[in-house]
Amino acid sequence: MRLSKCFSVSFTYIGAVIGAGFATGREVMLYFGDSGIVCAAAGGALMGLLAGIFLFSSRTFSILLNSTSKAAKGVCIAIKICLYIATYATFLCMLSACEEIISQSFGIKNVGVWTGLFVSFVALLDMRVMQKFNLALVPVIIVLLLVLAKDCATPQAGKFSLFKVLSYACMNVMTGGYLLAEQREKFTVRECVFTSVFTAAVFASAVAIVFAVSAKFSNFSMPVYEFAKINNLKGVSGAVIYLAVFTTLIG
Repeated sequence: MRLSKCFSVSFTYIGAVIGAGFATGREVMLYFGDSGIVCAAAGGALMGLLAGIFLFSSRTFSILLNSTSKAAKGVCIAIKICLYIATYATFLCMLSACEEIISQSFGIKNVGVWTGLFVSFVALLDMRVMQKFNLALVPVIIVLLLVLAKDCATPQAGKFSLFKVLSYACMNVMTGGYLLAEQREKFTVRECVFTSVFTAAVFASAVAIVFAVSAKFSNFSMPVYEFAKINNLKGVSGAVIYLAVFTTLIG
């Protein structure tokens, strides 16, 4: 089993899915604020488990894309067009969030503009460049989240909601799922399962940490930032949010 390839694909998927909404804590609290940390972790785990399905379907998607059937090709092209439109809107929102967050956290202006230009340049390069960025940066995000989590109290449990788990996972996986479906390299069933379980564990942990950090600040637009500000970790939260935005933009 090619573990390095599995980790690379996993972090590519994670990097493409997390973004400003996740890293600020706002998205997590909107979905799970009254449902508890277990429900939040379950939503993260399901996002990870879906990675295996997308990866396993990559071969089928490739066959459809290269099919002689006009109907099959038409479906694939329609999916791409819809994805590009949604991705462009997300790209602009992320740049705006990047500008605001870095300005508040570090007092640096025009970061959104320079980040957008750099990401546009990277997009012209090979996909492996993007994978290397995410392979390096996603573990850094997880470590920084752990730094934030060491000072937070365990939040109270809420009422579990399967609907929220499903809706949160499905809302978040579009871009990452497409990236995995576009993988040209064939993965074995064992590699798909390992990637899925590993990604689920990372996602569940990350979402649970963001929930725990944000729980007492759910009424703010950036709960993670507010928590960090009180605990003198503003720079850490700024780094988490910026890196999450950056990896999503790269994706």
